[in-house]
Amino acid sequence: MPRVFSPSMKANLIRTSGDQQPVVLLEITNTLLTGTIRVARASEDIHSNGNDYIACWFETSLPDDQAEQLPRAKLEIDNVGRSLTRWLEQLQGAPETKVKFILVQESDPDFIEWSIEMDLMNLTVNRFKVSGNLGFNDTLNVRTTNVLYRPITAPGLF
Repeated sequence: MPRVFSPSMKANLIRTSGDQQPVVLLEITNTLLTGTIRVARASEDIHSNGNDYIACWFETSLPDDQAEQLPRAKLEIDNVGRSLTRWLEQLQGAPETKVKFILVQESDPDFIEWSIEMDLMNLTVNRFKVSGNLGFNDTLNVRTTNVLYRPITAPGLF
């Protein structure tokens, strides 16, 4: 799926220098806990669409779009405080945790250029970093119940 950006975002991405850089916002949610972790890859806190995103440096690769593969991404957040680690420890490995990528411009943080919500998998936490893989559950390739329809088992079909 191609990413469609506004003309000002295209100009910022083409520009080789300048202070207007795109900002990646993350929303980390889980159905088991109330509250959402909102962080921004920026030097200052950002207020976007009524939500406050705390400035926190993280490394990420945006989801790729390879043919015949599910989109995958990686996420590493600096473990600078116990609040994120405590939240993840309460989830016991963070099953059913969703991470939403939101791409905005610093000059207009209320206009969302691009967003995608992915599942957090393979979460690891150490003293320095919280890292995990992001992707989608491969529901189309999950084996289902084997049912064979034969004249003996389903006479109404034959």
